[in-house]
Amino acid sequence: MSEAETEKTTRSQQKRERILEVAGEMFIQHGFNAVTMDAIAEAAPVSKPTLYNHFSDKTALFFAVMEGRSLSVFNRLQGLITKNGTPEQTLQELGEGFLDLILRPESISLFRIMIGEGTKFPELGKLFYEAGPKKILGLLADYLEGLDEKGILIVPNPLLSANFFLNMIKGYPHMQCMMGLKQKFPPSERTEIVTYAVSVFMNGHKKK
Repeated sequence: MSEAETEKTTRSQQKRERILEVAGEMFIQHGFNAVTMDAIAEAAPVSKPTLYNHFSDKTALFFAVMEGRSLSVFNRLQGLITKNGTPEQTLQELGEGFLDLILRPESISLFRIMIGEGTKFPELGKLFYEAGPKKILGLLADYLEGLDEKGILIVPNPLLSANFFLNMIKGYPHMQCMMGLKQKFPPSERTEIVTYAVSVFMNGHKKK
Protein backbone atom coordinates (compact mmCIF):
# COMPACT_ATOMS: atom_id res chain seq x y z
CA MET A 1 0.00 0.00 0.00
CA SER A 2 1.38 3.38 -1.00
CA GLU A 3 1.79 6.30 1.39
CA ALA A 4 -1.16 8.08 -0.23
CA GLU A 5 -3.37 4.99 0.12
CA THR A 6 -2.34 4.56 3.74
CA GLU A 7 -3.21 8.19 4.48
CA LYS A 8 -6.58 7.81 2.75
CA THR A 9 -7.36 4.70 4.81
CA THR A 10 -6.37 6.49 8.02
CA ARG A 11 -8.63 9.45 7.23
CA SER A 12 -11.49 7.07 6.46
CA GLN A 13 -11.02 5.26 9.76
CA GLN A 14 -10.91 8.57 11.64
CA LYS A 15 -14.18 9.64 10.03
CA ARG A 16 -15.78 6.32 10.96
CA GLU A 17 -14.72 6.66 14.58
CA ARG A 18 -16.02 10.22 14.67
CA ILE A 19 -19.38 9.09 13.25
CA LEU A 20 -19.66 6.38 15.90
CA GLU A 21 -18.79 8.81 18.69
CA VAL A 22 -21.33 11.40 17.57
CA ALA A 23 -24.06 8.84 16.82
CA GLY A 24 -23.61 7.21 20.23
CA GLU A 25 -24.01 10.54 22.01
CA MET A 26 -27.09 11.41 19.94
CA PHE A 27 -28.76 8.04 20.47
CA ILE A 28 -28.23 8.31 24.22
CA GLN A 29 -29.53 11.86 24.38
CA HIS A 30 -32.48 11.65 21.99
CA GLY A 31 -33.31 7.96 21.51
CA PHE A 32 -33.19 5.88 18.35
CA ASN A 33 -36.34 7.11 16.61
CA ALA A 34 -35.65 10.83 17.03
CA VAL A 35 -32.17 10.69 15.51
CA THR A 36 -31.83 10.86 11.73
CA MET A 37 -28.93 10.00 9.48
CA ASP A 38 -29.02 13.58 8.16
CA ALA A 39 -28.60 14.93 11.70
CA ILE A 40 -25.70 12.57 12.39
CA ALA A 41 -23.97 13.58 9.15
CA GLU A 42 -24.35 17.26 10.04
CA ALA A 43 -23.09 16.80 13.61
CA ALA A 44 -20.09 14.59 12.68
CA PRO A 45 -19.61 16.53 10.32
CA VAL A 46 -19.36 14.37 7.20
CA SER A 47 -21.16 14.27 3.88
CA LYS A 48 -24.15 11.98 3.55
CA PRO A 49 -22.39 9.85 0.91
CA THR A 50 -19.50 9.37 3.35
CA LEU A 51 -21.90 8.39 6.13
CA TYR A 52 -23.71 5.85 3.96
CA ASN A 53 -20.41 4.53 2.65
CA HIS A 54 -19.58 3.46 6.21
CA PHE A 55 -23.09 2.45 7.37
CA SER A 56 -25.91 1.29 5.14
CA ASP A 57 -28.66 2.63 7.41
CA LYS A 58 -29.42 3.84 10.92
CA THR A 59 -29.91 0.32 12.27
CA ALA A 60 -26.47 -0.74 11.07
CA LEU A 61 -24.99 2.37 12.66
CA PHE A 62 -26.78 1.67 15.95
CA PHE A 63 -25.41 -1.88 16.00
CA ALA A 64 -21.89 -0.60 15.35
CA VAL A 65 -22.26 1.83 18.26
CA MET A 66 -23.40 -0.98 20.57
CA GLU A 67 -20.66 -3.30 19.40
CA GLY A 68 -17.94 -0.71 19.83
CA ARG A 69 -19.04 0.26 23.33
CA SER A 70 -19.14 -3.36 24.50
CA LEU A 71 -15.97 -4.59 22.77
CA SER A 72 -13.44 -3.03 25.12
CA VAL A 73 -15.28 -4.35 28.16
CA PHE A 74 -15.65 -7.80 26.59
CA ASN A 75 -11.92 -7.93 25.84
CA ARG A 76 -11.12 -6.96 29.43
CA LEU A 77 -13.42 -9.66 30.82
CA GLN A 78 -11.94 -12.19 28.42
CA GLY A 79 -8.50 -11.27 29.70
CA LEU A 80 -9.58 -11.99 33.26
CA ILE A 81 -10.82 -15.44 32.30
CA THR A 82 -7.58 -16.38 30.59
CA LYS A 83 -5.56 -15.53 33.72
CA ASN A 84 -4.55 -18.32 36.07
CA GLY A 85 -6.62 -17.14 39.01
CA THR A 86 -8.85 -19.31 41.16
CA PRO A 87 -12.52 -19.57 40.16
CA GLU A 88 -13.42 -17.32 43.10
CA GLN A 89 -10.92 -14.66 42.01
CA THR A 90 -11.96 -14.85 38.37
CA LEU A 91 -15.68 -14.68 39.10
CA GLN A 92 -15.14 -11.79 41.50
CA GLU A 93 -13.21 -9.73 38.97
CA LEU A 94 -15.51 -10.66 36.11
CA GLY A 95 -18.58 -9.86 38.21
CA GLU A 96 -17.25 -6.45 39.22
CA GLY A 97 -16.38 -5.67 35.60
CA PHE A 98 -19.85 -6.72 34.46
CA LEU A 99 -21.57 -4.64 37.15
CA ASP A 100 -19.43 -1.63 36.27
CA LEU A 101 -20.51 -2.00 32.63
CA ILE A 102 -24.25 -2.25 33.17
CA LEU A 103 -24.40 0.57 35.75
CA ARG A 104 -22.60 3.13 33.59
CA PRO A 105 -24.90 6.09 32.77
CA GLU A 106 -24.59 5.45 29.04
CA SER A 107 -25.49 1.78 29.52
CA ILE A 108 -28.57 2.70 31.54
CA SER A 109 -29.58 5.21 28.86
CA LEU A 110 -29.18 2.66 26.07
CA PHE A 111 -31.15 0.07 28.03
CA ARG A 112 -33.94 2.60 28.44
CA ILE A 113 -33.93 3.06 24.67
CA MET A 114 -34.47 -0.68 24.29
CA ILE A 115 -37.42 -0.60 26.68
CA GLY A 116 -38.98 2.57 25.30
CA GLU A 117 -38.62 1.85 21.59
CA GLY A 118 -38.44 -1.95 21.49
CA THR A 119 -42.07 -2.38 20.47
CA LYS A 120 -41.71 0.02 17.53
CA PHE A 121 -38.27 -1.25 16.53
CA PRO A 122 -38.03 -4.90 17.68
CA GLU A 123 -34.75 -5.36 15.82
CA LEU A 124 -33.07 -2.99 18.28
CA GLY A 125 -33.50 -5.41 21.16
CA LYS A 126 -31.89 -8.19 19.17
CA LEU A 127 -29.00 -5.96 18.11
CA PHE A 128 -28.45 -4.76 21.68
CA TYR A 129 -28.50 -8.32 23.04
CA GLU A 130 -26.13 -9.70 20.42
CA ALA A 131 -23.67 -6.80 20.73
CA GLY A 132 -23.20 -7.13 24.48
CA PRO A 133 -25.14 -9.46 26.82
CA LYS A 134 -25.01 -12.50 24.52
CA LYS A 135 -21.23 -12.27 24.12
CA ILE A 136 -20.61 -11.87 27.85
CA LEU A 137 -23.00 -14.70 28.68
CA GLY A 138 -21.28 -17.00 26.18
CA LEU A 139 -17.86 -16.05 27.51
CA LEU A 140 -18.81 -16.98 31.07
CA ALA A 141 -20.60 -20.16 29.98
CA ASP A 142 -17.49 -21.35 28.13
CA TYR A 143 -15.38 -20.67 31.23
CA LEU A 144 -17.76 -22.60 33.48
CA GLU A 145 -17.87 -25.48 31.02
CA GLY A 146 -14.08 -25.66 31.23
CA LEU A 147 -14.22 -25.79 35.04
CA ASP A 148 -16.74 -28.61 34.82
CA GLU A 149 -14.59 -30.59 32.38
CA LYS A 150 -11.58 -30.22 34.68
CA GLY A 151 -13.62 -31.41 37.65
CA ILE A 152 -13.08 -28.14 39.55
CA LEU A 153 -16.79 -27.35 39.77
CA ILE A 154 -19.96 -29.24 38.93
CA VAL A 155 -21.73 -27.27 36.19
CA PRO A 156 -24.16 -29.51 34.29
CA ASN A 157 -25.70 -26.56 32.42
CA PRO A 158 -23.03 -23.87 31.90
CA LEU A 159 -25.27 -21.46 29.99
CA LEU A 160 -28.00 -21.54 32.64
CA SER A 161 -25.46 -21.21 35.45
CA ALA A 162 -23.81 -18.26 33.71
CA ASN A 163 -27.21 -16.62 33.36
CA PHE A 164 -27.97 -17.15 37.05
CA PHE A 165 -24.62 -15.70 38.12
CA LEU A 166 -24.91 -12.56 36.02
CA ASN A 167 -28.49 -11.94 37.10
CA MET A 168 -27.62 -12.35 40.78
CA ILE A 169 -25.20 -9.48 40.28
CA LYS A 170 -27.46 -7.39 38.06
CA GLY A 171 -30.55 -7.71 40.28
CA TYR A 172 -31.60 -4.70 42.29
CA PRO A 173 -28.64 -2.38 41.48
CA HIS A 174 -29.60 -2.26 37.81
CA MET A 175 -33.31 -1.94 38.60
CA GLN A 176 -32.74 0.95 40.99
CA CYS A 177 -30.61 2.81 38.45
CA MET A 178 -33.12 2.12 35.68
CA MET A 179 -35.93 3.57 37.79
CA GLY A 180 -33.86 6.58 38.80
CA LEU A 181 -33.87 5.64 42.48
CA LYS A 182 -30.07 5.74 42.56
CA GLN A 183 -27.57 7.34 40.21
CA LYS A 184 -24.66 5.10 41.13
CA PHE A 185 -23.40 2.44 43.53
CA PRO A 186 -20.07 3.08 45.28
CA PRO A 187 -17.25 0.57 44.62
CA SER A 188 -17.49 -0.89 48.13
CA GLU A 189 -21.18 -1.67 47.66
CA ARG A 190 -20.60 -3.18 44.21
CA THR A 191 -17.82 -5.38 45.64
CA GLU A 192 -20.09 -6.55 48.45
CA ILE A 193 -22.82 -7.52 45.99
CA VAL A 194 -20.43 -9.48 43.77
CA THR A 195 -18.69 -11.17 46.71
CA TYR A 196 -22.00 -12.46 48.03
CA ALA A 197 -23.03 -13.68 44.56
CA VAL A 198 -19.71 -15.51 44.13
CA SER A 199 -20.14 -17.19 47.53
CA VAL A 200 -23.66 -18.39 46.72
CA PHE A 201 -22.61 -19.51 43.24
CA MET A 202 -19.58 -21.45 44.45
CA ASN A 203 -21.58 -23.19 47.19
CA GLY A 204 -24.13 -24.29 44.62
CA HIS A 205 -21.54 -25.67 42.17
CA LYS A 206 -18.79 -27.08 44.38
CA LYS A 207 -17.91 -30.74 44.32
CA LYS A 208 -19.76 -32.74 46.96
